Amino acid sequence: MKIAVIPSGDINKYKNADALILGLKGFCINTYAYSFEEIVDILNISTQEIFIAINKNIHNNEIPLLEEYLQKFSKMKIAGIFYADVALIEINKEHNLNLNLIWSQEHLTCNYHTINYWLNEGAKGVFISNDITKREILEIASNVNGTKFVQVFGYIPIYVSRRHAVDNYLKAFAIKDKDKYFNYISKEEKDYPIVDDENGTYVYSNNILCSLNEIEEYNNIDYGIISFFNINHDEEKIIDIFKTVTNKNKEEYMDFIKDKYSNIDTIFLYTETIYKVK
Repeated sequence: MKIAVIPSGDINKYKNADALILGLKGFCINTYAYSFEEIVDILNISTQEIFIAINKNIHNNEIPLLEEYLQKFSKMKIAGIFYADVALIEINKEHNLNLNLIWSQEHLTCNYHTINYWLNEGAKGVFISNDITKREILEIASNVNGTKFVQVFGYIPIYVSRRHAVDNYLKAFAIKDKDKYFNYISKEEKDYPIVDDENGTYVYSNNILCSLNEIEEYNNIDYGIISFFNINHDEEKIIDIFKTVTNKNKEEYMDFIKDKYSNIDTIFLYTETIYKVK
């Protein structure tokens, strides 16, 4: 398994990662956003695989610029593009761009029948949902032929809205300035990171997903994703841990992580999510 990193800014902190996932400014959610020019500069100097995240819903008036970006990316040495909107599939076909598209619709990539449908439509891989159990992840991985990505460390997104919930709150209570990028929303004595940017509002899990104990079972997964969104220390060590973990050193590595992060969890890996209509 290769390790792909969602950076929290300066890419120099992740030189030991196999790949980077860079959000395209104005077209990404749940990833650190870089301008097109910044991405080009990174491509020119990096020896790592570079994936681009264009994973938000696309508006009609954004399609011409999106087409322009995709045509340019098709001529560059990028490993692939994480997408959520079907527009990227259609543009890829219409312009014969042959881009390596990775279906990354977060809460919907949770069964292999739908994943295989999009692979037949032109996608080349999938970012498997964080909302399902380890058993289901392994079942999907064994029934999908495309490139498979699974998040193994970091906060996971649990809510996305196009509305600007934080900004609206600040306006309603006449709070003049938003003094930090990450805020927190509290519920049932748990604090959830919340972000409000140009594309809307995102809420993240209160705990950090850590799949170190499961990593050796992911033998059918091509890339383990580490998200450093809202995490900005010990990055190189965390990457090394996930790249070199074995049964012999797993306990030592887990002790290090627990010492550094008091809120690690397996989230849904051993807890089925069941929704009932009342």
